[in-house]
Amino acid sequence: MQNGECYDIPKSQYEELMRIYASGQVGVDMDPSDAKLFEAIKEWENQNDVKFDEAVQPSLVNYEDVQLDTVDNTIRDEENHIEEIDQEQHDHAHAVTAPSLKEGAKVTITAALLEGGMAFTLGVYKKKKDGKKIVEFTQDDWKDLGFDSIVGAGKGAVRGGSVYVLTNFVSVPAPMASAMVTATIGMLSLAYRLNNADISAEEFVDASETMCLDVTVSAISSILGEILIPIPVLGVIIGNTAGMFMMNIARTYLSSTEQQFIAEYQKEIASLIAKSDEDHMVIIKKLQSELDEYASLAFLAFDPDANIRLESIINRARLIGANTERLLNFDEGASLFTSGQPIVL
Repeated sequence: MQNGECYDIPKSQYEELMRIYASGQVGVDMDPSDAKLFEAIKEWENQNDVKFDEAVQPSLVNYEDVQLDTVDNTIRDEENHIEEIDQEQHDHAHAVTAPSLKEGAKVTITAALLEGGMAFTLGVYKKKKDGKKIVEFTQDDWKDLGFDSIVGAGKGAVRGGSVYVLTNFVSVPAPMASAMVTATIGMLSLAYRLNNADISAEEFVDASETMCLDVTVSAISSILGEILIPIPVLGVIIGNTAGMFMMNIARTYLSSTEQQFIAEYQKEIASLIAKSDEDHMVIIKKLQSELDEYASLAFLAFDPDANIRLESIINRARLIGANTERLLNFDEGASLFTSGQPIVL
């Protein structure tokens, strides 16, 4: 109890002892049995250096509730009570978060405003990147920005409404729902352009591959949004919008530098190819030399006249006591024999 622990006693006993403790504190006359209990309480406080009302706490049940013949029923009653409280909290949470037309409209409008604003901001950024100042925007420029904003708001409304429906009525995780909607919008747009012959089949495939990156960014940013902004559906929508916004800015920025990057890459590749060609020529020459030598050795190995001549030379060398080690050494012997020069042992 010196470290903050408490001493639990049955609830009925606690209530009776607290009545006696409170009465003794205010000096109320007590009967002998109560006065004796009060003195015991004070002695206990002095021995343990604690306050009775601070160190002693009531348990959940009375003394008679935990006897051998009643404890099972007590535990069962407490379990039922806990389940009732849990069900009440579950029902309350469901009532608060249950899908509704009002909440769906709220999500849809928020998503439309977010993506419409993102489209407008990106449009302004692109025009400024092209060298125009805002004060120099023409009527056509503002029309373009307005059209882009309307298209963006439309996509946002579709995305927000779809994610809300998928998460609340189909039980699809919100980040997955956001990625599914992103993929669907992207594929429908590409299919429409392909059917109108605006893009070729090859361009359709390339654009689909690029869209896979968009879907990945959508999923990751939606997960982050759900974690950082714990608001059902809206956190995912905001995270997705922020992620796609950064993705579009990065793509626009990279487009201005990719030509230089590609040129440097091609230059490096050309240098590597040239060096590779040089290395290949060295290797080829070495291989050709070794193949020529192999061809000479193969000719000697299967030429009967040459083998008879070599055997004759070795036998005569042995007769006169000459050193035949150079002849018997395969590499040196073959070199001596094919050189056309007199063989000196």
